[in-house]
Amino acid sequence: MAVKINKMFLLFVLILSAVLVSIFAVPIYNSYASILIDGIEYSTVLEDLQSDSSFNVESYPLNDKDYSLQVIQIAESENKELFIYAYQPSGEIGNLTATSINISTGIEENLSYKNYKLSLLNSSGTLYKYKVEDFVVKDDALRYYDISSIFREWNSDFDTDVPDYTGNNIDEVSFGVSKLYTACTVDGEVYYNCTGTETIVVTDKFVGFIRYTNGFPLYTVGACDSHYIAFSTDLPIDKLLEADVYYVSQTFKTKGSTGGGMILSVDDEVSTMASDNYEYGEEVENYVTLTYDEKVEVSPGLIFQHKYEWQRIESVEEFKQGLEDDGIELTDDTITSLNNKQWVLRFAETSYSFKTITGTFPSISESGTKVNDVTILRLKFETNGVVYNLGVVDNKQTGSPAPTNKQEDWLKKLLTIILIVLLIILLFPILPSILSFAWSVICFPFKLIKSIFKKKDKK
Repeated sequence: MAVKINKMFLLFVLILSAVLVSIFAVPIYNSYASILIDGIEYSTVLEDLQSDSSFNVESYPLNDKDYSLQVIQIAESENKELFIYAYQPSGEIGNLTATSINISTGIEENLSYKNYKLSLLNSSGTLYKYKVEDFVVKDDALRYYDISSIFREWNSDFDTDVPDYTGNNIDEVSFGVSKLYTACTVDGEVYYNCTGTETIVVTDKFVGFIRYTNGFPLYTVGACDSHYIAFSTDLPIDKLLEADVYYVSQTFKTKGSTGGGMILSVDDEVSTMASDNYEYGEEVENYVTLTYDEKVEVSPGLIFQHKYEWQRIESVEEFKQGLEDDGIELTDDTITSLNNKQWVLRFAETSYSFKTITGTFPSISESGTKVNDVTILRLKFETNGVVYNLGVVDNKQTGSPAPTNKQEDWLKKLLTIILIVLLIILLFPILPSILSFAWSVICFPFKLIKSIFKKKDKK
């Protein structure tokens, strides 16, 4: 009952604040459109911002050393679109534009971020206006926009890269926003209010996957790829309770049976084949919520099954100990990449198949799932007895296409067998001559010895 009373009190305070804003604040009105995009007219960024008499364009100077993005305002349109206004200090230098943004339309226990694509409508100097794609403004009288971060593409000229030994790539760089905007409609006009919020920043991250095989290496390898994020943050975490993760998945398979070896890892050696040997499925956006008490059990393959199990949320030490208990050895680069990380999120499992196909020309057939653009959206955790539920500022990152655990030597043996069989087939037309020559070479010493003894007998 106390929780319901608190919710009603919060709603009353927010509505009262919106009414007060309607009396004292200046609304952002939609100006007459002056830009036509895809048949739709949009007002310019300056027209919108200058409708607020307190706006001063000189407050947003050019700084060619600052390549960040800063959200300074939002606005709703009559067509239920949502616009984001950003200050980009570097202006047109580097042609940097925002790519996506994390927004939650719920607050407190209803906090749930989604990653929305952004499209640039127009810009002026250091000020940019974006439209949030696939977003429809709610009909609620009071609307929330909790924005944790905004993204742009990683740029090698301005941004720090991850170390080469990780095999990771940063796809999009995130910039903290940490603002809660509220929009309220009063007498047909929309009024906005903004308050600061707290977020947690991922300071170091490694994305990878463990390949659990079925242990039957003769012709077919059935496996489960367990995808994970190892990370550390700028705030201390005593107990990690929940996590929301976003990632993009895409299936792949060899074309016919001519590919092979795309993501094989033999010890620390990685064999990568050309991407044109593979067919790819559609990219799929995924959102998952992980809890500390959720356990995963897998038994890959059909023969000689071994059951593996782990928790969705583990400390790095628990993660490494669990793999050691299962007899799974991490690569040297992975061990280095896990240094200084605090937590591991085991966020997805995908199937993997690798098999040899016999015939006139032996070949390899391979299929699996790529996982890209991995980012953490929300963390719920306990520190010093206090529970926090915060949005996360985290880059979108993609791991190596090779598993981070060492693969058994049978992979090398299997490829060797295939090459030997293929060599025999290619040499088959001249094989009798080769065998005859080899036999002659083998027999030559014996014939020579025999001839020598015959000469002695004659003497």
